[in-house]
This record gives sequence, C-alpha cells and structure tokens, in this order.
Amino acid sequence: MELLLLIDTMIHYDRELLKGVKSKLDELNMNINIHIDAIENATYLLSRKWHYVIADFDKRGCEEFISQLSGKKLIFSNAEVTNPPDGILCIYNDNQYVADIALGHFINDGIRNVSVYSDLSDYYQPWAMERKNSFSSLALKLGCCYYSNAIEAITTSENRVGVFCTTDRSARKFIRYCIENNIPVPDKVSIIGTDYDELERDISPIPISSIDLNPKQLGRECIELLLNPRPTCKRLIYKAKQLYVDSSAKSAIESDSVVNNALVYIHKHYSRNIRVMQISDYCKVSRKTLDNKFLELKGETVHQYLSNLRLDKSKQLLKETSMSVDSIARQCGYLGQNYLNQLYRKSFGYTPLEYRKSSSN
Repeated sequence: MELLLLIDTMIHYDRELLKGVKSKLDELNMNINIHIDAIENATYLLSRKWHYVIADFDKRGCEEFISQLSGKKLIFSNAEVTNPPDGILCIYNDNQYVADIALGHFINDGIRNVSVYSDLSDYYQPWAMERKNSFSSLALKLGCCYYSNAIEAITTSENRVGVFCTTDRSARKFIRYCIENNIPVPDKVSIIGTDYDELERDISPIPISSIDLNPKQLGRECIELLLNPRPTCKRLIYKAKQLYVDSSAKSAIESDSVVNNALVYIHKHYSRNIRVMQISDYCKVSRKTLDNKFLELKGETVHQYLSNLRLDKSKQLLKETSMSVDSIARQCGYLGQNYLNQLYRKSFGYTPLEYRKSSSN
C-alpha cells in the first residue's frame, strides 16, 4: 500500500509530523510505503494510485489539488478549517488553547501588560492571525492591558510586558531586537514563542520559552484517523502539548502548565457559578492534584484562589462603578446581593455598601 505525504521536510513542524507518522506505522507493523512530495509535482502525483494521502492544508493550492487524488485523504492545518473539502478528513490546531497557555504563564508571573509579535513572513498566515486574535481577545476579556504593537509596548510601558510570538522564528527576531535596543529579557520583557523548534532555539541569542505544538503526536493521530475514521466526526481539534519555560520568560515565580491553564480558565469564567471540579476537568487532572499544585505555587487551594479573585473583582466594581450590589454579585459569580452581604460580613466585618461608602471618602 502507498501513503502520500504532501509536506515540506525542510520545515521543523513537518519533519516532526513525519516522525509521528512513521512511528505509528511501525507500531502497527503495517506494510505501507511512504512517499513524500509536493503539489508542484502534480502531473506525476495524479498519475499514481494512492491508498492514503496526508496533506498540509496550509500549503497554497492544497484544497484544489487534494480532491483530485485517489485514496483515503486527510488534511491537517495550523488554523481552523471550517469547511473541509467533501469526503476528506481534517485535523486542525486549537489556537485558542495556545493563547490560553501563553497568557496563563504571563498571569501567573504577575504580568498584565501584553502584546503579540509576528515576523513579516508569518504575519499574514491564517494560523498567525488566528493566534494573534485569540490572544488579544482573551487578554482584553481578562482585563489585561493589550498593546496592538509589541515594539510600542516594550518601549512605552513602565511595567514588565509579556510578548507572545506566533512562532519561534518571530520570538528569536524579537529577542534580537530587544538585545540590540538594550531592553532586558526577561526582566523587562517576557517572551514566549510557538513551535518548540530546536534549530530556532539553538541560534537564538537567549534560549526561547516555547509552546510545543507536538506535531509528532499529530502525525500519529493522522494515521489513527485515516485507518479508523469516525463516522460522526469529520473534523478533529488538536491541542498543543505544553509550554517549556527557558531564559526568555523565566521569573522568580515558579510556573506549572496545569496551574497556568487553570488560571486562564478561572479568569475567563469566574463570573459564572463555576465549581472546582469544572476547573480540574478542563485541566484534565484530579481535584486533589490541582489543589496540591496550587498550594505549592500559590499557597492556597483552587477554591480559595477563586473566592479571593471574586472578592477582589467585587471590590473593584464597588469602588469604580455605580452598579447595584446585586448586579455586582451576579457579575462576580455569586447568587445575588444577600449572599454577597453575608460573605462580606463574614470575611471583612462590613457590608458591600459600607465598603463602597468608605472607599469613596
């Protein structure tokens, strides 16, 4: 049997995906020949009979070309694919999750001024734009100060800035800019890249903290889906592995990927009546494991962190707005004014209205 891979092995991501494809086929002990080629060789490829095809949907011309090939076909993409070609399986990367990981690290590090940087060669790629939009919308939703221009952010902000780069190449170039302009990394600017590209990390003047998209595992999943397609699922979403912290984003505060993910979930949803079990389910760990990690890094349980965040937000709204106490209570995830009154008396010895009055003096 013949498997055609329409990938570019000059690219780190595609090389890692190839490793995953090969390891899964070896594991299954299947007699399948792997053929690697490009769309530019269309005449030859269309003349051959293929049993399976895996193609990089981000490559120009892929959508039109792959439909003409024989065999079972699957596309993978670093951006969301809303309408895959008919009869073709699809796996795409969850860029919102990538943004969650990056912003979670910055929040854990106490950084509230953030931005995104893309090198010109990446800037207009759909996946780069998706990562930027996901990060910026999340940052604004969580009350961060978001700068649309990363260079402006690091030159004008008096506070430490977190910069999420859409690739490791972009991160390396941004680190170089900071060094050339005497901007300390990570003391003034914390920088996170995407890809966990060993070559980019090796040639970077400062080792890059990077989110591993784990394309090797993606390659394995491509084979699994091709050989065992799911009738009810035409599109699968693939999530990044984790953030590997190195010199470009290190701080005095210890970081943990599970805690970072939990922080983003909490800051996103504290206004709803969420429970700790929902947070642990999102992080795919037990409540006990999550509490232990929070106690180790934050000195409090998940429930205590969530409760303190809600109280802090309610105080901020009481002080800065004229909203009713009942509206504030519900916006902070409480059942209503009566519950918030009881909580304030128990925690502080005064009511929300008394706090509002004292803070206005």
